[in-house]
Amino acid sequence: MTQDEGPLLEALAALGDLGIFCFFILDNITFCIRSGLVKGDRNRMMSRAAKCWVLSATSNLTAACLRLYRVYTEKSQDADRTRLHRKKKALLLSAIR
Repeated sequence: MTQDEGPLLEALAALGDLGIFCFFILDNITFCIRSGLVKGDRNRMMSRAAKCWVLSATSNLTAACLRLYRVYTEKSQDADRTRLHRKKKALLLSAIR
């Protein structure tokens, strides 16, 4: 992430990281409940883990779409259009992956 992306993309990236962190924690708790190490409601933990995963996926997808939008609406100030084209292509390929 570059410095000029702004606070919105930073917040979306942080939200995505927090969501995936919570997903892994809750998924491990679900595993412990299933294996009998911890007593608890397995379905509730699975539901919470799924919500965290959806939060992470949604925020990361939104950030990727916002980056693509910013690149495609960026006006080239210099005559080097190939650099802008390569940047667009790289972002598109990373968003597809």
